[in-house]
Amino acid sequence: MSELVVEALLNYYKDVKIGNVKVRERKRAIDVMRELEMRRIEKELRLREKNVKTLEEARAQGIMHVKVGQMTVIVWDAIVREQNRLHGLMKKIVGLEKFGLDLYDYAVKVRELIERLEKIK
Repeated sequence: MSELVVEALLNYYKDVKIGNVKVRERKRAIDVMRELEMRRIEKELRLREKNVKTLEEARAQGIMHVKVGQMTVIVWDAIVREQNRLHGLMKKIVGLEKFGLDLYDYAVKVRELIERLEKIK
């Protein structure tokens, strides 16, 4: 009996034509969190890169005070602050890799920025 039912169902579904049915895959909460963290890391990395460039230019010109972000600070303090923030960003990147994100390129970029700051120190 069961073989007849299975065969009848198979024949039925072979004859039935299904149109374009799009199955909308629902995102999981971790996927939403991944996207949010990726955007945050990209934004912070762009800001840090801009600040490092500003500090390099200020150090090359011999300027003692520089505007980093919204504050005007002494160049040496800004360099140390940027290094600390970059180390924090690196820790954040390493911590996020446990969620399956491939952040190698960002980690390399952070390392390069830290090395650039070491040179101008």
